[in-house]
Amino acid sequence: MTAVTEGARERILRAADELFYSRGIRNVGIDEVIAHADVAKATLYKHFESKDLLVLECLRRRSVEARRRFLESIEKRATTPVERVLAIFDRLEATCGKTDFRGCAFVNAVVELADPNHPAHQVAVEHKHALQDYMRLQAEEAGVKDPDDVASTLALLYDGAAVAVQRDCKSDAAHRARTAAEKLLTS
Repeated sequence: MTAVTEGARERILRAADELFYSRGIRNVGIDEVIAHADVAKATLYKHFESKDLLVLECLRRRSVEARRRFLESIEKRATTPVERVLAIFDRLEATCGKTDFRGCAFVNAVVELADPNHPAHQVAVEHKHALQDYMRLQAEEAGVKDPDDVASTLALLYDGAAVAVQRDCKSDAAHRARTAAEKLLTS
């Protein structure tokens, strides 16, 4: 691949990711992605044979980048398992306060791509399971009685808070979820 081709592919992915997150996967057409990325239709289709494949690659990349940033952020601010879980909720609260927050991209994708056999739906579910697995590991290291159950509850608190903030446009849901998580982990 030439640098020009790589540049076009990157622009397509960046444009699609921005549009899909800000407006919703189903609300954004290919022509809009093409215009936003400033590429020709043939260029987009050279890299992605369909919108579904573009969505899939956007979610894969977002997942990899989100996991990297997530671990880096959590590990910087917390040293104990309980602190690491609580830092997850602190990070959510900080993210929810941003003006461009539109919920969790992966929860949104699961809802928009409701077919559980859709590859992008599966990537979104895998991403959410990875967060829950991290929470389970931290709960286990913290010595909680039933780390699987605690992790499931923590994941519900996390996703519920993200949805509540999106629903209400401004909410203390992330802070309240953190408080509940702390009680769950320390009782």
